[in-house]
Amino acid sequence: MKRQAKTKDQHFNYLEESSRSLRKHIDNDYEQRQHSTLFENSPNIIVEVDKDGTIIFINPAGLNISGYSLEEVLGQPVLKCVIQDDRKKMQYQIQQVLKGQGVNFQAAIIIKNKEVLQLQVTYIPSVLEENVIGFYAIAQDITEAKKKDELLLQSQRLLTDIFHGIQDGISVVDCDLNILRINQAMSNWYSLNESPKGAKCYQTYHRRNSPCEDCLVIKAIHTKETQWAIGNRVKGKWFEAYAFPMIGDQGDVLGVIEHVRDITEQKKLQDKLEYLSLHDSLTGLYNRAYFERRMDELLDECDVGLVLCDIDGLKIVNDTFNQEVGDKLLITVGHLIKKCVPEGDACRIGGDEFAVIITEATSIKFEEKSSCISQKVKEFNHDNSQVPLSISVGYSKSVRGPLSKSQLFKEADDNMYRQKLHHINSNRSEIVQTLMKMLEMRDYITEGHADRLQDIVELMAKHLNLPEYSRSDLRLLAQFHDIGKVGISDNILFKPGPLTEKEYKEMQRHCEIGQRIALASSELASIAEWILKHHEWWNGQGYPLGLKEEEIPLECRILAIADAYDAMTSNRPYRQAMSHQEAIKEIKRCAGQQFDPQLVDGFIEVLSNKYVTETRLLNHEKQ
Repeated sequence: MKRQAKTKDQHFNYLEESSRSLRKHIDNDYEQRQHSTLFENSPNIIVEVDKDGTIIFINPAGLNISGYSLEEVLGQPVLKCVIQDDRKKMQYQIQQVLKGQGVNFQAAIIIKNKEVLQLQVTYIPSVLEENVIGFYAIAQDITEAKKKDELLLQSQRLLTDIFHGIQDGISVVDCDLNILRINQAMSNWYSLNESPKGAKCYQTYHRRNSPCEDCLVIKAIHTKETQWAIGNRVKGKWFEAYAFPMIGDQGDVLGVIEHVRDITEQKKLQDKLEYLSLHDSLTGLYNRAYFERRMDELLDECDVGLVLCDIDGLKIVNDTFNQEVGDKLLITVGHLIKKCVPEGDACRIGGDEFAVIITEATSIKFEEKSSCISQKVKEFNHDNSQVPLSISVGYSKSVRGPLSKSQLFKEADDNMYRQKLHHINSNRSEIVQTLMKMLEMRDYITEGHADRLQDIVELMAKHLNLPEYSRSDLRLLAQFHDIGKVGISDNILFKPGPLTEKEYKEMQRHCEIGQRIALASSELASIAEWILKHHEWWNGQGYPLGLKEEEIPLECRILAIADAYDAMTSNRPYRQAMSHQEAIKEIKRCAGQQFDPQLVDGFIEVLSNKYVTETRLLNHEKQ
């Protein structure tokens, strides 16, 4: 340990001696003393290095900045504190300076507190008697400046990324309309393969030899104010354009930033909203809002005629089938009206109400329009047998000014209503007859279901001594109790297997549908309530009202037993028919639950006598 300390002291003394010999010329005259003063008081790091790359002196600023003491620095390689990545570069610079060349470069060093400093370094050869004996390293701490430069560079990169990443088109032009800069979106819109820098904007963007007459950029230059416009400018797309003048310190215009945004989707949405605000979404005709506005515009300007149309029996169609069928009728009526009154503004002003505004029309023309609509309805009914269509029409005419909008509408409405009174009964009857025909086309009707039920309930009515009028209504109920099933999908009605819960709920709707159909028909109105209630159970677990016992009409209780028996003894898509004995056993089991127990006894007696009689007759025929 003592030998090592001595060696270190000797080495230190040697370095001091070398330093004194190298600086001997500095102490000889006034100029050298100034050099020494500068060396000692410089704010920059100044290091003396011998030709072996060893530090032989460092000024106070160097010690202060690095955090090392003089003893820790002297005798150390000058490369020791340089970060690994910069060492090869510095070695090369040392070789150059030892050849007598001055060198400037940047490098990073690690100081005592492990902090990394960025330095701007200048190497100056140290020459004695024309021999390079080492060099001076003068280093300026540029860490903060480098950080600022890096932040500035990052900001520039960020701005560039933003500039090119923006989906809106942006370009910068000077006052001579030369393009200075353009972002990627703008370049893509105009399919530019090369940078258009320096080219005229009107040539590049619009393929013109001169500026556009309404050029926003020129307006912005002249007015020194932001300009704005919307137009269909590129490839059929709609664009919103802004031109922002760049104003200098002296108030002069330096150039213009043009900002272009693709608003095609917004324009489509706006057009759609405007369309929907004035049009009926189902039929495509004008709506009530347009009708009111248009009538206000025309009444004081010219003679106005008004045609009102109303679909007869639309509610029955919706209640029986579904909203989709009713909507198809509405669309059909819209088309028929447009064909008959092409010159008028056709509007759907209510659920089943339509209006047509016509200017300069005579009473004769109105009659022609009304006749045309009636004829088109006949043609439709001839070609479409599923649901008959009937339309009531009324019209009125105003000579400029005498009638208000409400008076004109009321007059047309009154005329239409008078026609509707003539249509309403016949149309409802026609719809009901159509539904009856549809019911008869169902498989379970062609098998004689309704006929068998009529026979059975007739026997029960006689057994119970019901009056003749009750027997007649009961037979009618037996025939049309399931008329509501015309509104049930065949996929559910004839499904070869158990129904799902959702399908069963849908099937239950036939009672309510049937009631609404019956109420629309004078022939069936008397049994409408029974149609609604014919699936109620004696114990209250039936549908749709959950009635029980005597709350259920007698006719419905009779039909329930007869209907169940016939259903069990007939083939169905999901099972084979039961025998008479099996059906009677099942009815007995359900007495007091599904069926009126007293009626069950009478039913079994009546039906058993009928069954025995029919069996004897059948055997007699065989013999």
